[in-house]
Amino acid sequence: MAGSESRRWFLKKALAAGGAATAATTGLVSAGCASQVDPAPIIEVGPPVAGRLAIQVGRYPDLASPGGAVTVRADGLNPPVLVTRLSQDRYSALSSVCTHKGCPVGFVASEGCVACPCHGSRFDPVTGEVVAPPALKPLKAYDVTYDAELDLLVVDLFTGDPGFPAVIDGVVTLTFAQFPELTQPGGRVSGVPKGLGAPLMVIALAGGGYSAVDATCTHQGCQVDYAPSSGDVRCPCHGSRFTAQGEVTQGPATRPLKAFTVTAAVDSIEVQVR
Repeated sequence: MAGSESRRWFLKKALAAGGAATAATTGLVSAGCASQVDPAPIIEVGPPVAGRLAIQVGRYPDLASPGGAVTVRADGLNPPVLVTRLSQDRYSALSSVCTHKGCPVGFVASEGCVACPCHGSRFDPVTGEVVAPPALKPLKAYDVTYDAELDLLVVDLFTGDPGFPAVIDGVVTLTFAQFPELTQPGGRVSGVPKGLGAPLMVIALAGGGYSAVDATCTHQGCQVDYAPSSGDVRCPCHGSRFTAQGEVTQGPATRPLKAFTVTAAVDSIEVQVR
């Protein structure tokens, strides 16, 4: 499928899935860079190996020159990754799912931003930080390395959030000194530990004890959050709900969130992720 045809096909599919059919007939978004954006065309690559996604750049015409971008899909990869060629030897990799309503994003070279075609959110193409709402949360940014001699781009899916504890010997340790929210019933913290490659959410249960889940919605890859008032976990994109232990209570998600074993000590919590 040619690049332009792929963009049109993927855009129609994305808008239908995101409930934005009216945008297709009345103008996709308001003014700004998002008014020119299509979701990046899809490519399929081999599954990640040891948390690393390898892309042979020369195989994909949409990455042939600076300003090109693709949505990378692979077995076991959720959500897909938006890869953008920023210059001759510089690339970026971000989560491809808008944090507002879960639409697939694209890159607008003329404006130098990542944008959502559904509601106009804009993001920094390197850091994933929000440049323009309605999205409030950044896109996940991944470390990338490019070997010009091999023309090989490697995306590190295990990139962690700055300041969040890394995985050490299969365990993520969260101290109460660093995360005092976990000392109060209903408190929760979330972040991506280096070495895990997915957002981890730890909840101090109202009745005592703790739970820990992968905070990636199993429907379309949006990041879920905990609602202390109701004691459940909710997806802001399409309304799926889960128990604090990850079980589905309301669709469209049909699969539970991945749950991890939690052990509480006097001054910390240990989450077994391996």
